[in-house]
Amino acid sequence: MLTCPGFGPRWYILSWKAMKPSIRRSIFCVVAALLLPSPLVALPAPSLPPPADRATSESASPINFHELLHFALLNASVRYETTQAIESQWGRTYDDLSVVWIRKTNNRYLVGTIRSRRVQEIAVRGTTNFRNLLYDLRFQKEYNPRLGIWVHHGFELMALALYRSIKPLLHRDYALRISGQSLGAAEALILAMLLSRDGYHVQRVITFGQPKVTDAQGAARYRSLPLLRVVDQNDPVAYLPPANMIYRSNPYVQFGEEVDLLSGPYYALRRVSDSASPIPNRLVDSLTLSDLSTLLREHNIRTYVRSLRAKLSRAIRVPYSERETYVAPPYRY
Repeated sequence: MLTCPGFGPRWYILSWKAMKPSIRRSIFCVVAALLLPSPLVALPAPSLPPPADRATSESASPINFHELLHFALLNASVRYETTQAIESQWGRTYDDLSVVWIRKTNNRYLVGTIRSRRVQEIAVRGTTNFRNLLYDLRFQKEYNPRLGIWVHHGFELMALALYRSIKPLLHRDYALRISGQSLGAAEALILAMLLSRDGYHVQRVITFGQPKVTDAQGAARYRSLPLLRVVDQNDPVAYLPPANMIYRSNPYVQFGEEVDLLSGPYYALRRVSDSASPIPNRLVDSLTLSDLSTLLREHNIRTYVRSLRAKLSRAIRVPYSERETYVAPPYRY
């Protein structure tokens, strides 16, 4: 067994040798993906088949890609920019803007207030350092009595620190639009659960590359949250922790509305109630040393920005059951 000093006797990771090779590759992939940055590079559009007859255009789509791009850019700023650069870039968008560092978890978030609309927008940064990573790896379930569900313990600890820090900045009579990417996405979802229990108006929760947070019972309890999970076509993190990693009888699951960003203008949409969402075989097969560096970039928030921009002028919805037809191999930078 592997243990982590300073994180208490209950924290553990299953023996590395006892894990299946595919699971070991998945863990290695997510560790590297969470810590390594990648540049934003202009890429040629892949060659893909025309959409099926059942595909619909953006005019008939319930997805607002301009809204998603706004939050993706906001999260990219929180991930990469200095506080001064964030204030310069977003100061005109918001009447009040706060960028806050949480010392305990070595993470930060942004709160922007639009008084005329009585709206506050929140962006939570994902994993950027080793301390964040240790919380990612505390993947045993912990019962949260306030929420009444079992949750990923590392994500819970990060979210509770965020909850305590952010509450004094929030207006109870304002609508909250909460977003995050990677670890920040998991925090954003748990934060939304906590605030909804407190009676705040959680208008929207938008997550990018969000890992699983709870099990089927938790998903059922909070299925009414206005959650939209944005998942890039080749991002493996949205399928973690793996369904058969620890809790085989009651695994971690995804829930909420899911939009899959496929190549070019294509996307797929589905409503998920309690899906264990195993990692697609095509992603497992790509987890080799030769392909790893390209696959890691698919989890980067800048990859989401690029994919969303490709859908602004023309977005084509394809049936979810046919989405694999519109998936290109991981980009090679």
